[in-house]
Amino acid sequence: MSVSSEFADLESSTFERFNSATGDFYADRERVARTQTLNIVSIIKRSEQFTHLIDMIASDDVYLLDFDDTPLKVIPTVEDFEYDCRQTAPQSFSISLTLADKESRIMEDISDGEEYSKPRVFSPQYSETFD
Repeated sequence: MSVSSEFADLESSTFERFNSATGDFYADRERVARTQTLNIVSIIKRSEQFTHLIDMIASDDVYLLDFDDTPLKVIPTVEDFEYDCRQTAPQSFSISLTLADKESRIMEDISDGEEYSKPRVFSPQYSETFD
């Protein structure tokens, strides 16, 4: 499995914003959308697995499980989907799963800083009596 990321046009997302405090313009940029694609090679051994793969490609609601904490909606595509009617050997297919959400998995939630500080005398970790 390999993962590739593509960013939208970076140059067209820049603009100038007016700062009323200084009375001057400064350069700024909108958040750039990122398209993430997972490239997977799948090996089909039995003919029943072809119907599952065809159903996945044709479906409008496909979710990827166990890649993130929450299920991620993906858009599956297959290049060169050709298979034998009478399968005598396993066949491999290159499947691309494009994440539907362009903002997923960018960065963890930003903490407020309190959860990383050492416990103090009046924090909830200590009891009423002083050690």
